[in-house]
Amino acid sequence: MTTERRAPRRPFVATVEVREPGAHPQKLKVLDVSPLGCRVSLVSRVKLDTRVFIRFPGLEAIPAYVCWCENFEAGLEFEKPIYPAVLSHVMSQFR
Repeated sequence: MTTERRAPRRPFVATVEVREPGAHPQKLKVLDVSPLGCRVSLVSRVKLDTRVFIRFPGLEAIPAYVCWCENFEAGLEFEKPIYPAVLSHVMSQFR
C-alpha cells in the first residue's frame, strides 16, 4: 500500500535544533523537507504524536508533531505549513 504525499519532498541536509516542551534542544540532521514537514535523523527514540519544536537557522522555532518513526529516522509534520518563499530562502542558505 502506498500513500500519496500532499507535498513533494526536497532533498535538504542541514543541522537543526529540535526539542520537546520543557527539554533541552538536540541537534539533529534534516534529510529532506517540504512546506508541510521534514524527515530527521534521530539520536534517540521518539513517540508518535509527540509535539516538538524545530528551529531552522534564521527562523523562529516551528511547532511540529512526530507523524512517523522508523529505525533512527522520524517524520515531523509542521503545525502550520512553511510558506514556500520562506522555505526556499532557508534552503538557499545551505547551497
